Amino acid sequence: LLGAVSVVTGANWAIRLTCLGCYLIQFILVKKAVFGITKNEGKALVTSTVMLWSIYPLTNLYNRGALPEFLAFSLLVSLLSCWLLVLSSEGKRKLFYGGYFCLLLSLMAGTHPITAFFGGLCSAVTMALWWFMQPSSRMNRVVGFGILCVASVVFVIELAPWIDAYFAFNKQLPIAQALGRNAYHAGVDEWWVRLFPLPMDYRTLIGGITVPTPNLDTQINIPLLGLVAWSLWENRCAFMSRSWFRDGAVWGTLVCLFVFGAVLYASISPKGELLATSIFKYFQIAYRMTNYANLFLFLAACALFRVRVNVRDAEHRKANVGYAMMLSVAGCAMLLKLVNGSIAWRQAQEFGY
Repeated sequence: LLGAVSVVTGANWAIRLTCLGCYLIQFILVKKAVFGITKNEGKALVTSTVMLWSIYPLTNLYNRGALPEFLAFSLLVSLLSCWLLVLSSEGKRKLFYGGYFCLLLSLMAGTHPITAFFGGLCSAVTMALWWFMQPSSRMNRVVGFGILCVASVVFVIELAPWIDAYFAFNKQLPIAQALGRNAYHAGVDEWWVRLFPLPMDYRTLIGGITVPTPNLDTQINIPLLGLVAWSLWENRCAFMSRSWFRDGAVWGTLVCLFVFGAVLYASISPKGELLATSIFKYFQIAYRMTNYANLFLFLAACALFRVRVNVRDAEHRKANVGYAMMLSVAGCAMLLKLVNGSIAWRQAQEFGY
């Protein structure tokens, strides 16, 4: 697809337009999905914006040069948002979002196999949770199940060549032989670095831009974590109620937060032997898990938004202040990553690119 676009625009503009298009699709679908749950324009705008300004995806774009991973994860966020829209829609709109979901899944699987593999696992967890949480008629469930079956067939067909090639040649691939566990990097995979609110690479602070892959910022989405924390406080009555275990949204929140904590722990602790030496070793590098920690934070926020409580006007005003702070932190992080990108661009010019 990129090659076809580049025939008209040239390679540089093809890449720029593709990145911009993926981010635009992600912003629109996340905003629609959250608004469909909350009916709150401000909350939908804040959630979609802080997801867009996550630090690690911008590191993939500007510093690691991991364009396939950047695009695939943006498509993953978009397709999960599209699945929420499938479940909340009726009639022809459900079929429209279902077809769009299959298309996004196909593009994601063909863009980056590792993201497709782990994204598929995340999608399965999400679909199961929302199937349990979303009340709907029998006919809507039948249509949703049909869409899911079609998407699964497309996903397996597209990923099958990569899986077959891997098992056929993995013994001859040096990177496969080295996959006894994930690679952890000092100064990058530290808990205080991962939880820092702004882009910060301790190696670059000490060694400057001479270190391998300078400005390798791998922080989780702290503004999104703040949004989840505020929503937990806002819905505290639902979690303190004696009947909390009957609320599917509460269970969905707890499951998403548990997975978030497990993935975050595995991404910063080489002691996580169970995770590091199991199927999770195929992440290859520990900080790649940051994307999935962010993803389950987003899903936890969506599950929390489904908890219906009466919120006082005073708390609405406090929420607006909190949203402004979250957007400010996310905006500062995004601007710092743009500075990092300009440094990488100047370095590339020195080598004649």
